[in-house]
Amino acid sequence: MIALPEEVSSAWENREGPIILSTVNKGGIPNSIYATCVSKYSEDILVVANNYFSKTLENIEAGSKGSILFITNKDRLCE
Repeated sequence: MIALPEEVSSAWENREGPIILSTVNKGGIPNSIYATCVSKYSEDILVVANNYFSKTLENIEAGSKGSILFITNKDRLCE
């Protein structure tokens, strides 16, 4: 696995609110979910709790890559 870039790792430590996790199915149809139970396990592994996200799990098991969007507190990033 590839480690998170330092800028992303630092931003992750200052995130606020839920993340948005997006995947696509085999037909290219996107599926996005809000997830609140997330953590950085290591510099190359983010953990998202599977809270009955059946479409997301189906997409991942079918080989879809995921994309994560999160918001940071920019004031804390500038300290």
